[in-house]
Amino acid sequence: MNRNVILAHTRTAVRVILFSIVGTGVAAGTGFAGAHLYLESENPTPSTWPSALRFSYRAAVFNSKYLDQQETARLGLLTALGQEDLEVESSLGKDHTSSNTTVSNNKTPLDLTKAFILLGQIEKKQGLLKAAMDHFSRALASGVPNNNLRSLAARHLGELQENFGMKSEAQASFDLAVGSLLPNYQRGSTVRLDGSMKYSPELLDAVKALALFRARQGDFKNALSSLLSILQFQRQSPAVTGSSCHTASTMSNIAEIVWALGDQAECRRWCTDSLAICTSAKNKRDQYCIECAGINQNMLGLLSKRDGDVQTARNQFRSAMMCAEMAKDENGLNEYASNLEQCG
Repeated sequence: MNRNVILAHTRTAVRVILFSIVGTGVAAGTGFAGAHLYLESENPTPSTWPSALRFSYRAAVFNSKYLDQQETARLGLLTALGQEDLEVESSLGKDHTSSNTTVSNNKTPLDLTKAFILLGQIEKKQGLLKAAMDHFSRALASGVPNNNLRSLAARHLGELQENFGMKSEAQASFDLAVGSLLPNYQRGSTVRLDGSMKYSPELLDAVKALALFRARQGDFKNALSSLLSILQFQRQSPAVTGSSCHTASTMSNIAEIVWALGDQAECRRWCTDSLAICTSAKNKRDQYCIECAGINQNMLGLLSKRDGDVQTARNQFRSAMMCAEMAKDENGLNEYASNLEQCG
């Protein structure tokens, strides 16, 4: 089968599975109004924002995360930000693109960092990478006072800069992401987390992003040292636990690096252990774990193909594709389809 046929079959199978699990109209039954308080509790909006902007932000989160309507989310948020920008121009008579803040009707400076980050994340999902890079840059433009937000924006910016071949800029952004949360961090040093550090999801993400960037630059041992410290931290932290999807993801990252270092047996062991966590009863419907399971199945497929077991490899690539489709991981889906196609 060619890749288009493979993709079509996978998508159809996943839709049948999801329909049988979710049923008709259950997901939409709550509606945005019913989710209003939940969205605010999960992702609070700044109290200084006008009510219209707060509503638009929550609507964008809802449309992007729960309905997978990225363009609707993007346009709604752009419209809200455009209205705020007009208030800046009328109040200050200045170009709104020169600042990360705007002014509400009572002339109070308004920090739009969080809105620009969400907009960049949505555009990144859509493949609008230059627009996303611009909005992450705007999020950082005026010196974000919130360390977590600064780290988040810098990490996303670094990923996009690397994508465009801006290696030195990406290095600086990843360093900023870590340095925002670890004031004693020195550029180029190996980052090792220990039990004395306070748990922070953003810290783990920043350190992992820096480690994986270094791995892509060929510094595998530095990256592996950081990832192993992250894994130990996750296993010891009550907020994460050894059976969490984030722990499984770190194990999957370690598998990729030990393979790059030439140890296929260790790679298989890490993949298998990670996959067991991803497919456990507790995690098997978690989107993050489903995506991670796809990565593991793909690596196991590559290992099987390398060993000459083509039929097992095909089955593992098909499983990886099912996971990618369920997790809406378009890049992964195409990669795994290509690997399956190459099996003949």
